[in-house]
Amino acid sequence: MKTVNPARGKGPHTPFFLPLVTLLLTGLCLPVSSPAAQFDLWLEASQDDLGIDDYYGELGITLDNGVVLQLGAGSTDYNDNGTSVTPGTTVIGISAPLDQSFVPALRLETWEAEGVMKTATLRVDLSLNLDNWTLRATPLFKNIELAVYPLIGPPRTVDTEGQGLEAAVTWYGLEDWSFGASAGGYSYEKDLTLLNTRLAARVFSEQALTSSSALLDSWWNLSLDRYTSWGSLGASYGVTTSAVTLTDADNLAVNVNWDLTPTLALYVELGETRPEGGGSNAYTRAALNVRW
Repeated sequence: MKTVNPARGKGPHTPFFLPLVTLLLTGLCLPVSSPAAQFDLWLEASQDDLGIDDYYGELGITLDNGVVLQLGAGSTDYNDNGTSVTPGTTVIGISAPLDQSFVPALRLETWEAEGVMKTATLRVDLSLNLDNWTLRATPLFKNIELAVYPLIGPPRTVDTEGQGLEAAVTWYGLEDWSFGASAGGYSYEKDLTLLNTRLAARVFSEQALTSSSALLDSWWNLSLDRYTSWGSLGASYGVTTSAVTLTDADNLAVNVNWDLTPTLALYVELGETRPEGGGSNAYTRAALNVRW
C-alpha cells in the first residue's frame, strides 16, 4: 500500500455546534432520581451476497442524571477486484434530555479504509417527544478525504465537505403499532459525480471509487412496527441516491426482535438492495442486546 500524506482537510464546521455542546454539558448536571448508571451493549454481525462481512459493537451508558453516552467500533471485510479492504468505524455520542420532551444529541461517526478514503460525519439530533408523536430534525456535517495516486508526483489526499439535513417523524397513535417516515439529503462542496469519470479512474484507486459510491445525495424511508408481549416485528422500505453515480437503489427489510429475558434480546434482520439498472444484493444481520 502506498503511503498517503497526512490529510490537509479543514474538517467539519464546528461553530454551529458550540451552543448545543453547552446545552448537552449542562444536561450532565440535571437532577434525576435514578440511583445508578445503566448499561446497554449492542453486538451485531452481518453478511451480504457480495461477500461483505460487517461487525459492530456499541455500548450505551445512561448516567444517573439521564445523560446517555455512546461508544462504538466496528470493521468491514470485503474483496475489491482481488484486493482485501478492511475499513474501520468508530462512534462517539452523547444525548441529554433537557426536559421530558426535548432531547438534543451529538454523534460523531468516522469511517476509514487506510490509504483509500476517510469520512467523518457529525450528527446533531434534535428530538421532540409529544403524546403520540416523535419529531426529529438532524443537521449533518461530513468531511471526506480521498487518497490520490497521480501519474506524476507523490501520493496525496483531496478533501471535500458536505452539509445535510434529515427529518423524521414517528406516530404511535394505534395501540401496539408505530409508523415512521424519514427523508434527507446532502449538499457537497465539490461535485462528486466527477469521481464517476475516466479521469478519476486514472488517479484514484479502484477501492476509493468503490467506497465513494456509498456517499449519498438523498434518501427517504418508511417503516412499520408491531409490538408484542415477546418483542416486535418490523418492516421498512426506502430509496437512496448515490452522490457519485446519481443512481437510485431500492432498500427493503424485515426484522424481528425477541426479548429472550428482561435483560437480553435477539435481533434478526433480512433485507435486499436493488440498484438501478438491475441486480440485487440480499443481506442478513443478527445482533444481541444486553442490558444491565
